[in-house]
Amino acid sequence: MMNSTQPLNQAVIAQVLNDLRNGQLRRCLSMGFSHEDIALLRQPELVSVLLNTKVTWVNVVINVQIMRRLLTQAHNVEKEISLIDRLLVQNASSKMICEIFGLNQREVAFRRHLLGLTKKRGRWLEITERQEHALWRRWKTLKDAEKLNVNDTFEMVKVCLTLAEESSLPIASIWPVMQEWINEGLL
Repeated sequence: MMNSTQPLNQAVIAQVLNDLRNGQLRRCLSMGFSHEDIALLRQPELVSVLLNTKVTWVNVVINVQIMRRLLTQAHNVEKEISLIDRLLVQNASSKMICEIFGLNQREVAFRRHLLGLTKKRGRWLEITERQEHALWRRWKTLKDAEKLNVNDTFEMVKVCLTLAEESSLPIASIWPVMQEWINEGLL
């Protein structure tokens, strides 16, 4: 059984009337209505005709490229949040998260709170020379195997995360050492 009215027509009329009530004339114009059309929509009997017609007078055009780009961005944001959470669990410093991801201290604190983590007070333990050598060897293996670009911060963050997870050392201690290797051209 077919509906006697078209829901798309009703949705557009409802939006236009809401926009007009709120003084959003430009939004109505951007939808394709002219000034004359808007003047006609101020007459309840004409609005009723448009609401109750069985004929669809509205066309929807989907911009697939934009839709896919938005979906990809949403997926990328989800991956970034997951990466931030993993870094925080592995004891990344707030400074590191702020510098790499552009978050502020409050946002980092909120992420920690959501994860049930407490912020470490004081300095992180220094990595011993023996630990640094072990990290270097593992880092070199990962870098060569995956042909990593040392200038790509996100690749470096992921390697640092792998090193932290494998060594049980805090990222806050590993990251500065990796940065030192990069700055000294040892990579």
